Amino acid sequence: MNKKLVAFFVMAIFLVSLVPFVSAEKSSKVQWSEEAKQKIAEAKKNYEKAKEEFKQKKGELKEAKRIEFLKFASNKIAVHIGVMVTALEKTKGRLEKSNLTDSKILDDISVAQVQLSDIEKWLNENEGNITKDQAKEKLQEARKVWEGIHEDIKISVNSIWENRLGNVIVKLENLQNKFDKVRANLSAKGKDVTKLDEYLEEFNSKISEAEKNYEEAKDLFRQAKDASTASEKASLVKQAHEKQRTALGIIKEIKKTLREIVKEIKKQGFEKELEQDKEKNETESKEGGEE
Repeated sequence: MNKKLVAFFVMAIFLVSLVPFVSAEKSSKVQWSEEAKQKIAEAKKNYEKAKEEFKQKKGELKEAKRIEFLKFASNKIAVHIGVMVTALEKTKGRLEKSNLTDSKILDDISVAQVQLSDIEKWLNENEGNITKDQAKEKLQEARKVWEGIHEDIKISVNSIWENRLGNVIVKLENLQNKFDKVRANLSAKGKDVTKLDEYLEEFNSKISEAEKNYEEAKDLFRQAKDASTASEKASLVKQAHEKQRTALGIIKEIKKTLREIVKEIKKQGFEKELEQDKEKNETESKEGGEE
């Protein structure tokens, strides 16, 4: 019984000794929390300030990028328009030099040049001070001017092409007549013209095919000139160009056949007649040039 009592007192003393320690620890924790609250409040204030500064800098950076982009965009559009103006100037020069087109298209090109130059000037003067919508608007304006004149230019430039290709076909037809005479002479002299006939048949057939595509291209360009809508005009011009390419491809093939015909005629001993005819053609060309 005494032992239990002693043990009880010992335990009681131990527990009492812990009270100051727990009390001190509790007091310490309360003081740290107050201090921490101050630091947290200060840190939060600094964070909000930094966050606001970051937001401001981010906005400034975004605005700087926007301005730089618009400068770049307006400059690129201006350069693109400058290329259009130069292209129109070159085309106008070709048409004037050819004397094969009416004055209306030349006047239209001049008007388009002025319109494009005005847009280019405005972009250069307002570089960096325009909005994205204004840049898009100016680009659309330039495209509208270009598209409004582009197909008409193709139709007018075609007059130069028609003249050149027409001259080539006329020369080929003259060769047709010449080869027919040579073939008749060879046959009259008892020469074997079997191989020559094969080449001449191919030659004549290809000339007819080239002329057919040439005439069809001319007709399509005439239709395009009178077309009522831009889409119809563009479609007809595209078809006409396809016919042109076909005709030019056939003429390239004709040149190969022509070499074979000349080779066969020379083989039969008629080289001198070909040379005489060549000199005659050259003389006529020079006389025509002097006129």
